[in-house]
Amino acid sequence: MALRFLVGSLLALAASAAMAAGKYPELEGCYQVNGQLEETVEGGKKVTRYKSEADVSEGCNVKVLAKAKGLASVEGIKELASIIGRHSNWQSAVPVYTEGAKTAAKKTICPDSDAWRAADLALSSPAGHVHSTAALAFFDACWDVAKKDIVEKLDSGSDAYQKEHLCKFLKDKKALAASQHSLCK
Repeated sequence: MALRFLVGSLLALAASAAMAAGKYPELEGCYQVNGQLEETVEGGKKVTRYKSEADVSEGCNVKVLAKAKGLASVEGIKELASIIGRHSNWQSAVPVYTEGAKTAAKKTICPDSDAWRAADLALSSPAGHVHSTAALAFFDACWDVAKKDIVEKLDSGSDAYQKEHLCKFLKDKKALAASQHSLCK
């Protein structure tokens, strides 16, 4: 069941990504490098280092997130998140949605199904991992408009990591429903 949801989530996110308008070609182009050599000078000596595709992707994600900061356009936030999702991974797109949730776009971004799918994927990471931390930050930013959905998320068949994160999050918010106490022992 969880695998079917995961596959469905990934297909839905991919379909959403296919509709992206391409307003940020400079950011799209950043990801086109599949690893690269970087030459620097250290102590008067030329040093060559290989930057892996993951390193390049991480650097591009930082640039996309910087573009999202303060952006109140729902379409812009969704497109920037889509760039990261398509070129890196959807879990890494959650901070972009969180930035959108901190603006006037909050009431549209917080209930957005793509944002929730990305946060759901991110929440399946171990405690302290950048992805799970990002998902919890998204839920925190959306708390006032999506409290009911976040509380109900725990009951919707969470995996072990999701359950762990949601139990702690809801306990910290003092929002754990009476019926959920047995889930969070």
